[in-house]
Amino acid sequence: TRTLQLWGIPTDYADHVEVATDPVIQSGSQGKFNMSRTFTSTKDTLYGGEKAVIVCAVSARYDCYFAEVGRTLMIDASDEQKQNYEHLRKLQARVLEALQPGKTCAEVWKVAQDYIQAEAPDLSEHLNPSLGCGMGLELAEEKYTLSAACEAVIREGMIFNLRVIFENLREHSPGTKKMARHYALLLGDTVQVSAS
Repeated sequence: TRTLQLWGIPTDYADHVEVATDPVIQSGSQGKFNMSRTFTSTKDTLYGGEKAVIVCAVSARYDCYFAEVGRTLMIDASDEQKQNYEHLRKLQARVLEALQPGKTCAEVWKVAQDYIQAEAPDLSEHLNPSLGCGMGLELAEEKYTLSAACEAVIREGMIFNLRVIFENLREHSPGTKKMARHYALLLGDTVQVSAS
């Protein structure tokens, strides 16, 4: 409790926080991931075998304001899966740099597209068409979707749910023509736009 007081967080903060949506957990156990904006958990049993990929996301509301975080968990990941995740991580960093006041959502999307085309062109077709959207009093402010078609202008202080996703990936089995399971990679954070 003392630590919370030092950080300026009310000691009764638990009274102000609530779960915003059900947690999302998917493992593609049936060979499918649903990575749409409104994705939900499936009723499928989680797959936790070799080269398993599990994506999860949780959201909360604090004093009426939303936040969400999403991660990918890999079990016995292949070198290809690790390399693809590293590209995802670097792409998120690039998008964070581009998320500046005065830019349009489409301009931020273009930075992501150009980066993937230059660094990992084979992943460009797997990049989700949305990098997330604005959030605040609503979990998703679709007017500020980080996509190729959105010309809305980003302003300082805005909050975004930045969700960088590669989807419909397939792991190749070395030495065979057999393709392994489908998988998706997700890295999502709640971020605030600043001038610097």
